[in-house]
Amino acid sequence: MRTFVRALILNTATYQEAVRKQRKAQVLAQNRIPLQDTSLPTQSIAPALPNISEKPTLSTGYTSINATYTPHTQQSSASKPLLPPPHRPLPLRQPFVPRPSLPQKTYSVPPVITFSNPSLQQWLQDQSIQSIECPGPGKPVVIVKQNRPQITNTSFDAEAIQTFLQEVAEKTKIPIGEGLYKAIIGPYIITAVLSTIIGNRYIIQRR
Repeated sequence: MRTFVRALILNTATYQEAVRKQRKAQVLAQNRIPLQDTSLPTQSIAPALPNISEKPTLSTGYTSINATYTPHTQQSSASKPLLPPPHRPLPLRQPFVPRPSLPQKTYSVPPVITFSNPSLQQWLQDQSIQSIECPGPGKPVVIVKQNRPQITNTSFDAEAIQTFLQEVAEKTKIPIGEGLYKAIIGPYIITAVLSTIIGNRYIIQRR
C-alpha cells in the first residue's frame, strides 16, 4: 500500500514541477546566477545609466584620453548675441544721362495772299472757313464754315469775278482761257470754269 501511494505521488504534476524547480535551482547555483523568485510579479529593470557628471577615461595602448560627455541642450537665445544681418552693398545705379532733345519741328507759315476784293480777303483770313464758292455773277456767295455751308448776302458781278481770276493768273503765272482752270496759291486751291455764255464762276478750297 505504501509503495502504491509513493508511486502515485511521484507521478503527480505538482511533484514533477517541484522536482524541475529544484534541478533548475541547482544548475543556476552552479553557474552563480541568482534564481529569481517566480512567485513574485516580474518587474522591468532599466539598465543603469552612466553618471553624466563623471568623466570616463578611454584607455588606449599608448596614452589615456579623458572624454567628457556633454548632454545636448538647446542653448537659450540670451546666451548668443543677436548679430545684425550682413551688410550688402546696394547695386550701382547708372548715372542719369538726359536724352538729347529732339529738334523742334518748325511749321512754315503760309504766305499771306492778298486780293483787291475786300470781302474775299476777309473770308480768306478766317481759318475756320474751309471753302468759298462764287456760283456766278449776281449770285450770293456760299461759304463752308466748320463743315456747315452758309449762304451769304454778298454777290460779285462779272467784272469782280474777272478781276479776281486775272490776279490769280498773275500770281501763278498760269494764263486763263475758256474752259476749266485750276491753280494753287499758297494754302488755297482755286478751281474755275470760264464761259462767256453762262458766265465765269469759281471755288476756293483750303488745303
